[in-house]
Amino acid sequence: MTDAATHTQALPAGTRLGEYTIGRVLGDGAFAITYAAEDASHQPVAIKEFFPSGLVSRRADGSVTPLSGNRVDDVAVRIESFLAEARLLTRLSHPNIVSVHESFEANGTAYFVMPQYEGQSVEQVMKEGVPLSADALKAMMEPLLSALEYIHGEGVFHRDITPSNIIVRPGAAGPVLIDFGAAKTGGSEGTVLQTRIGTERYRAPEQTTEEGSIGPWSDIYGLSASLFHGVTGNAPIDGVSRQSALFEGRPDPLSPLSSDPTLAERHGINLLTGLDAGLSVRRSGRPQSITDWRDVIAGRRPIAREPVAAPYAPPPVAARQTDARPAVQQPVGFQPYTPEPEKTPWGRYLFIGGLFAIILGAGGWLIMNTVVPPAPDPVVVDGPPAPEPPQGEPSLLSDNEAWVRALEQDTLEGYRDYLTAFPNGRHADDARQEIARYDTDAWATAEQRGTVAGYEDYLAAFPDGLFAGQARERIADIQQAEEAAREDAAERAAQEAADWEQAARENTVASYQAYLDKHPAGPNASEARARIGAIQASAADNAAWQQAEALNTVAAYEQYLTSFPQGRYTMQAQAAIEALRPRPGRTFQDCPSCPLMVTLPSGTAQLGAPDNDGEANPAEKPQRPVTFTGFFAISQTEVTFAEYDACVADGGCRTRPGDNGWGRGNRPVINVSWEEAQAYVAWLSSETGQSYGLPSEAQWEYAARGGDTAAYPGGSATALCAFANGANSESGLPWSNSACADPAPDRTLPTGMLAANGYGVKDMLGNVAEWTLDCNTLNLRDAPGDGGPDMRGSCGQRAVRGGSWFSGPTDLRFTARLMQRRGDSNDFTGIRVVRKVDAG
Repeated sequence: MTDAATHTQALPAGTRLGEYTIGRVLGDGAFAITYAAEDASHQPVAIKEFFPSGLVSRRADGSVTPLSGNRVDDVAVRIESFLAEARLLTRLSHPNIVSVHESFEANGTAYFVMPQYEGQSVEQVMKEGVPLSADALKAMMEPLLSALEYIHGEGVFHRDITPSNIIVRPGAAGPVLIDFGAAKTGGSEGTVLQTRIGTERYRAPEQTTEEGSIGPWSDIYGLSASLFHGVTGNAPIDGVSRQSALFEGRPDPLSPLSSDPTLAERHGINLLTGLDAGLSVRRSGRPQSITDWRDVIAGRRPIAREPVAAPYAPPPVAARQTDARPAVQQPVGFQPYTPEPEKTPWGRYLFIGGLFAIILGAGGWLIMNTVVPPAPDPVVVDGPPAPEPPQGEPSLLSDNEAWVRALEQDTLEGYRDYLTAFPNGRHADDARQEIARYDTDAWATAEQRGTVAGYEDYLAAFPDGLFAGQARERIADIQQAEEAAREDAAERAAQEAADWEQAARENTVASYQAYLDKHPAGPNASEARARIGAIQASAADNAAWQQAEALNTVAAYEQYLTSFPQGRYTMQAQAAIEALRPRPGRTFQDCPSCPLMVTLPSGTAQLGAPDNDGEANPAEKPQRPVTFTGFFAISQTEVTFAEYDACVADGGCRTRPGDNGWGRGNRPVINVSWEEAQAYVAWLSSETGQSYGLPSEAQWEYAARGGDTAAYPGGSATALCAFANGANSESGLPWSNSACADPAPDRTLPTGMLAANGYGVKDMLGNVAEWTLDCNTLNLRDAPGDGGPDMRGSCGQRAVRGGSWFSGPTDLRFTARLMQRRGDSNDFTGIRVVRKVDAG
């Protein structure tokens, strides 16, 4: 999904949340922490935890509590908003939109569960200033357009499309749009509770206030800004700065992509023209739907360029005329602007266009007629001159210009600024009507929140608003109710404490049951039940401990502690659990005839041959990182004849393989096919109740290396002699390792005679090659990165690893691979097994 991140207050790996087990941190932000996790069937998922930095902290037990000075109500509102995001994503279903399996509350906060998406964000793909290729951009474009078209059809607007919120998955899966925390649907907001919604350089200008007119055009701006970053390698200039430049008469500081011939040759003029249209500062200058945008990008719909949004200043003054000037006339057809009940951006901009023409006409007339002639007396034709505007009063031109600016901004602040400048202006009533609309919307939001903070936010924005009196009444009512609830809670807590003291003093089943009857969910209810259980079960304490000792498992000791939390053997039980919990290097045996197993550590290793390994063939490459997130165990040696013969004797294995006259006992079993190896691990699983299997190639190489990064153990063919029974000097084979003496030049050695590697495992190389689960593949490209088997190739053949008693040094390297038909058996191939190890 993303690179692993760290967070000082993240839940520790191994924490259980219902049926889920928390793993490493995938990422964290201002409002949430995202973890890798496993469900009950060990399938990978991602879990997002609501954890707003600066508002809450983590207790030692993992629960979340508001920091001092932050109200519980405020955090509760934000949790509900976080869950609203989860509910929104649960009802949405599209292959290019993040999906949510479920959401729930725990630990004083909220969580939702998502798939773990493999891949990187566009931001990570681009790295430092490196643009996307034309092919990469083309592969992303249509899936993202399809995703936006779907959510817009559902009445949802994302409002925070950025390169970091687009995940590029490998192969043909296509991109995924994530993080709907700022999404808007049906008048509700997502997790982001702030005035400005979205990320600065990617949000549309109308998103600078909650009240802005949000629609498909807003997401079109966000995706255009993200793709601008992908095309150029740099984020665009933010929309508010561009809007300010235009209002001040300066050029747009963001140059059109379509004006760059190099970009046009690389990506095509139609795509760049479409991105330019999507980045229009004005809402009306952008395509109004994804369908319209597709037409622009395909060249089927021309773009009408809007005039530059500069201040409406008069043109240069014309040369003075010597003839008479006409009387001042009002602009023909000028009417005051009256907002419609349901505004649309087109209606507003049609009005602005008309008003702009009127202003230019009035401005031109004033310019032509305000030049003072040098003569002391004015020239009069057809009557007296027109009267001058009263000194100190605003002109019609400046009034109209200010109103046009307010309409362009379409914000609460814009209309208030107009009224401040023109309290009795021609459009003052219209401005008040717009402010009242914002007032009403803010009141509706406050009512929906229904909290003191919500009403205080309303009063902060509208201290003398239409609903200010009601807001103050609501605050008083809520505070009164909260005070009454606190008093009632204090009384109940005092009574509960007295009842608990009485019960504890008597310390009988009857006293604790009386407490539970009055306080079934009281703070001491669990303790009361535990003490009742301890009193009633004291006679069984010794018997339960003896049973736990006989079983000697973590589950048995935990069951004892659950049944007797205050029992006399609790310390011994806890010590036994600690001794049995899995740890790297611990050896164990599940039954007398079972192989001795070694627990391997979790971690990441570079597996496969590096490019500079001249002895490696293409099937061993490329080298790639593989991460093992949990423990697993592998047999310390190859499976012996004695261990395999126990399966034959019990009926789990059908045939008794021959030993070539070399001997049985603790020699590695030979002459077994892949199917016979599978029958053996199935018998082990049935016999022990544990999950045994053949290793994947990744598990095998991880265990064989034991932390070593060289081609051989110890880094040389000479050092290999201490670890592997291969073809050495006495064998007479042309590929033999002349550095080693060979105690068994033509056969296997008994297991465990040679040195152990760094993980305590023996005979990984030489003696006999070992069957794995993986199918025959031409190379390791796209092999699983989690340690699982690669099942993509020809599965009639399976990989064997490790070389054998007649292999030379080349075939005894850690990365050497050999393929055999799954039905074949021979005297140089045997078995090694792995077992899943629970976390504790």
